[in-house]
Amino acid sequence: MYSYVDEPIDYESDFRSNPDLIGHREFSGHWGQFYHEASASSEVYLVKTHRPPIDDQPYIYIVRDGRSSIISYQKFNKKFNNTEMSRVNLILGIGGYGNWSAHYYQWNNRDEVRNMVIRFEDLVDISGDKLLSLADFLSYKKKPTPWMNPIEQLKEVEPGFFGGQSKTFAGDETWTPAHEFLFAKIHGELMVRLGYYASEEKLDDCADFFKKTDVQLLEMMSEMVSYISSLQQENRLLSQACDERLALINQLNDTCEERLRLINRLNENIKQ
Repeated sequence: MYSYVDEPIDYESDFRSNPDLIGHREFSGHWGQFYHEASASSEVYLVKTHRPPIDDQPYIYIVRDGRSSIISYQKFNKKFNNTEMSRVNLILGIGGYGNWSAHYYQWNNRDEVRNMVIRFEDLVDISGDKLLSLADFLSYKKKPTPWMNPIEQLKEVEPGFFGGQSKTFAGDETWTPAHEFLFAKIHGELMVRLGYYASEEKLDDCADFFKKTDVQLLEMMSEMVSYISSLQQENRLLSQACDERLALINQLNDTCEERLRLINRLNENIKQ
């Protein structure tokens, strides 16, 4: 069972052409039409995406410590997209796929949608019970075979593309106390909720970095962060509305194409 990706990998490699290596296929046709037909099918289709939800299809959400996600994404873009992305911008949610916390809530604050949340660290060496739960969620009737992490094989195929698989945030020489403070200010609540911060005391510890900083400057920075967060929320709402309209446009286009084909068939019958 392979997954399809809604964004092509703009990088030529063996794993891109061999779905057995990475587990997904790229779709070369009209994505909107494919997604519409797959959604209406009685078969199970898996779609890998980093984007916000566009409908109420069941989903599996992979969550990872936000600090590790940001560092990994920044390094990936630098190496494979030749794009320098600001660490601060990524923490704030500017560029890429947006705000780490907001992305989580966009997907998971929808109680009416069937879902399964899996931690990245649980996938590194997935247990038999977790694998059975995953198979059950996917309505996979066969008994799943034990899964062996192929990371070393993948690294041989494409060195540098596949990063670390540490189960906990091990820190990074480029991740400074200032980054930690800003990250905790914006994402601390969700980090505590998910257990990536042991307790809310962690949020107080982050503030130690600025204990000797001018109080007015600290207040100004907090106001700036709050203002940016509000702008991001407005942008997310607009983006969601655009995605919904685009999905509707694609559905209407598919309907028009289907009716046009029907008209053509009727015309052919009339001519005969």
